[in-house]
Amino acid sequence: VIIEGVTDLTSGIATPNAYSIPPKYGDAYMIKLDENGQREWGTYYGGNNSEGNNGAADVNNKMSLDQLDNIYLVGNTNSTTGISTPGAHQENYMLNSLGGLYNTYLAKFQDCLSSPEISSNSPICIGNTIELKASGGTNYAWTGPNGFTSMEQNPTILNATTLNSGEYRCLVTGTGGCDDTKKVDIVVGDIESPIPNLTSLPILTGDCNTVITAIPTATDSCAGTITATTASAFSYSLPGTYTVVWNYNDGNGNISTQNQTVTIINQPLPTATSPQTFCIQQNANINDIIISGQNIKWYDNLTNGTLLSNTAPLQNGTTYYASQTINGCESERIPVLINIQNTPVPTGNANQTFCSSQNPTLDTIQISGTSTKWYNSSGTLLINSTSLQNGMTYYATQTVNNCESERLGITISIVNTPATPTAITTQSFCKKENARLSTIQITGQDIKWYETNFSTISLPNSTLLENNKSYYASQTIGCESDRIAVLIRIYDTPPPTGNTNQQFCFDENAQISNLNILGSNMKWYDALTNGTVLAEITVLTNGVTYYATQTLNDCESERIAITVTIQDTQSPIGNPNQTFCIQENAKISTISIEGQNIKWYTSLSSLTTLSESIVLENGMTYYASQTINNCESERNQITVKILEATNAGCLDLVYELPYPKFLTPNGDGFNDNWTINFAYLKPNTGIKIFDRYGKLLTVLNQNETWNGTYNNQQLPATDYWFVVTRADGNEYKGHFSLKR
Repeated sequence: VIIEGVTDLTSGIATPNAYSIPPKYGDAYMIKLDENGQREWGTYYGGNNSEGNNGAADVNNKMSLDQLDNIYLVGNTNSTTGISTPGAHQENYMLNSLGGLYNTYLAKFQDCLSSPEISSNSPICIGNTIELKASGGTNYAWTGPNGFTSMEQNPTILNATTLNSGEYRCLVTGTGGCDDTKKVDIVVGDIESPIPNLTSLPILTGDCNTVITAIPTATDSCAGTITATTASAFSYSLPGTYTVVWNYNDGNGNISTQNQTVTIINQPLPTATSPQTFCIQQNANINDIIISGQNIKWYDNLTNGTLLSNTAPLQNGTTYYASQTINGCESERIPVLINIQNTPVPTGNANQTFCSSQNPTLDTIQISGTSTKWYNSSGTLLINSTSLQNGMTYYATQTVNNCESERLGITISIVNTPATPTAITTQSFCKKENARLSTIQITGQDIKWYETNFSTISLPNSTLLENNKSYYASQTIGCESDRIAVLIRIYDTPPPTGNTNQQFCFDENAQISNLNILGSNMKWYDALTNGTVLAEITVLTNGVTYYATQTLNDCESERIAITVTIQDTQSPIGNPNQTFCIQENAKISTISIEGQNIKWYTSLSSLTTLSESIVLENGMTYYASQTINNCESERNQITVKILEATNAGCLDLVYELPYPKFLTPNGDGFNDNWTINFAYLKPNTGIKIFDRYGKLLTVLNQNETWNGTYNNQQLPATDYWFVVTRADGNEYKGHFSLKR
């Protein structure tokens, strides 16, 4: 019995050697059961997608057998590979004409007990044995090149030659229904290139003495071990990287190659400092150059050039090139620049004069040079603190780059020092004077001024004096004297301080003395410079600028400008008669008036101001002033009239309709009759009164009232309702209470 279907199971279906053992995706399957219901074999069938999950029922996973027991399986699939065989009616998956995803497949199977297979040991070398093997049947018939035939299952051919190369066939029968002829190609001969025994050859690193001694080998399937040959060099002396190409030839036309890298390293360079300096007196030669290395060689060029003798004299500004040689291998060259130092003598006046008060030493002598040394006429080295002697000659050298110069002779003269000049040691000036050194009062000849007691450079007489600073003066009478210190005081009186814009009210009649300003010994002017001094009783004028100074320590300051404004504030502007409706509850703040900082009073002379929240009184006169820049104006009077709410001009201001809330018809004269003032109602309309159930009781016209009766019968005490049309045309509904 053979059953079929579609499954997603991944185990329990296929048996060993089945057509398809691993499932793919929703595959079809077949299982053959024996008479005991046990599985003989099972297989999957499917492609890269699903089979049999969709399609017409009449073609979905059907199976049939023919008279030769061939099995036919039909079903649906949307797999694009793994279904059709070459030359089939439809080899490729396609969408059907209705756009459906599934195609129909038909597959043919045989129920075989076994499958025939053949194999060989090809390729083989000439002279070796060809081994043919077959399986899966009971009878075997072999045929092949060079007239070969055999009925053996696994025949052999000894001492094979190239004549035995070609296609061999074996008819396998007795398979249980799957007899077949199988083919296998046999190759006799050496067709493979030798294989290097080392996958990659080591990099050879060495110096100029390097020689290749290790020759690599390869293994050939027929020729055995092959020793490499090369056209590349075996020895290298120059630094660099080289490639050796090794060839492996098996003699049968098969050649393989392999590359090996050879690196020849540079010798280390010698070490030396460049540039190097020598004194001209040394008469230095190449041997005197300081350098570290072995077997040093000197050249006149970086490459090639001439080899120089170690005794060759060094030349100023010349570059020499050195290499070192280790184990017979010479390095690259390094440059060394040579400087021959010829130090000039120091410079200075050969005859120099000093004053006795200086107590001059060698350090006092004016001379230019580096690392100066002093000698006497005997050649003895002197210390710089040596005191100078009148008429003595001293000899100086300088040393540059450790090279001492020839000597310069300087002859010394010592003269007596004059007394210091005389002056008051503290002197004062005003800053406006722009006092200079020439302004200082001092007695002496050929006066020189200095910034300190030790300064060597004098100051020009035009130097501006600075406050709280001492200047030092000497006089020269053949020789310059010691210095006297003069302390300078510069008084810079600041201008007085005050607001540069000051205002006064018109009625103040302010004078210069009223200007608010801080300072001492004040003076007033009518101009920024020069001008006329003004008296403090001068009356101030609007828009005029006045200029003030103060005087401290007899020094008058710069002037400060103060501009005066005379504020003449006008009365506020407003209608003298103003009207308001009573329902406005108008306050003083409601009065229409133009002005700033308005103040209200009850009279022209009152000193007490009124609050703007005070409610206006009918017929009352109020007095207003305005204040600008703290100057209050004269007062403007405004009389107020308050109109009743029923006034035609005030009706629109009645927001809530005024009407009596109670009716008490008891004859006491209060609320005995109920009505609404018709001034609040639309003309030619009435007042409709209803009981609580909506029954119309009466309609009141103008000047009519209601006494709480209906058909001359007293109505009970309760709430009653009314409807009216207001003056603005809007209907209004309300209620009131009848009490007895």
